[in-house]
Amino acid sequence: MFYKMIYFRGLHLFQYHAARIFKELTGRTLFETIRALRLTKAAQTLQSFNEKVVNVAISSGFDSHDGFTRAFYRQFGLTPQKYHSEIPPINWFVQHPIEAYFILKGGIEPMMNE
Repeated sequence: MFYKMIYFRGLHLFQYHAARIFKELTGRTLFETIRALRLTKAAQTLQSFNEKVVNVAISSGFDSHDGFTRAFYRQFGLTPQKYHSEIPPINWFVQHPIEAYFILKGGIEPMMNE
């Protein structure tokens, strides 16, 4: 039991540092990134299919229509109902590979051929 406690404490510490490094590299927390990806997928669904907004909200993992509407508005600056009816251009969130952020921050040096 003692070894499991040490292991879980170490795992928690690793998760904390990994989350901190992720935010440092991307400028977003992991939660913010996942939420932005879910909302982008929801926007794509609203654009491509004739689905009710409430159905898209539930299938996107939101507990309520209101929570989905607030999150969608914060992400894109308009309600999902307005987006669904007008389909104006919005900036979808695209997550680049984490290596790209790492390289931009100067974390990887090019390999030299010897």
